[in-house]
Amino acid sequence: MKITPTIPTLEENLKLLYSFLKLSDNWNGYGAKPFSPVLIQKVKDIIKDLEIQLFIFPTSNSTVQLAYWEDLGCYIEFEISDSDKMHLYVENYDCRIAELDVPCTAEMINRAIHKYFLD
Repeated sequence: MKITPTIPTLEENLKLLYSFLKLSDNWNGYGAKPFSPVLIQKVKDIIKDLEIQLFIFPTSNSTVQLAYWEDLGCYIEFEISDSDKMHLYVENYDCRIAELDVPCTAEMINRAIHKYFLD
């Protein structure tokens, strides 16, 4: 039986994403820099077009991570920066790992979620 975590709503994710703008220098205690409003807008534009919402996390690299997992061990994350590419990391049920840089679009995220979780 597949058990998926409770998916956040778009509204919850937008509220969380906007809260990243309030983080100041050294917000994590290890020298992390504040988030760019341009990056936050970019992530907002992406998450508005996702078929399912992912979990959003701030990173100490001034990037935003979108992640999704199932309790059976499949995990996927997208690290979004100011670049035109985002870093994709996937760990499958059979412990195979893939890492690559892909175009930074909602369409790419939707395709990856379908490939690894929904199809």
